[in-house]
Amino acid sequence: MFVHALEAAFGESMAQAIARELALQPAPERPILASDVHRAVELGETSRHALAGVDFGTRLRLGAVVDGPEFHRIAQDLGVNSSRLTPQVRQAIDARMGDRFEQARLAGQSPVPVAKAEKWLRIDLLPLTM
Repeated sequence: MFVHALEAAFGESMAQAIARELALQPAPERPILASDVHRAVELGETSRHALAGVDFGTRLRLGAVVDGPEFHRIAQDLGVNSSRLTPQVRQAIDARMGDRFEQARLAGQSPVPVAKAEKWLRIDLLPLTM
């Protein structure tokens, strides 16, 4: 049950890695040690922060609000004049991208490959080409 709780908090692949690192084995007759709980949460939080840092550069380059270089390039490739996008549209694009990065992290699919993040951005910009 504890590993399932870790999955809910940190994603399946991270929970499995934590379980391996701490040698957590199913043992219904044996209570889990508080030190194992503390260490597992610490490992999960440390990994979460490290992975967020890895995706940070990708998010920055694809950022609409900051007019990141890859955002600008992809918009231009699609024929979207990024200088005409309102701050609200830019914030909405970044919010959708942020949700996707978070879903990927929870699914244990972080760091997100740049090509995948670019595909997400293209999907978000496509309605603006019409």
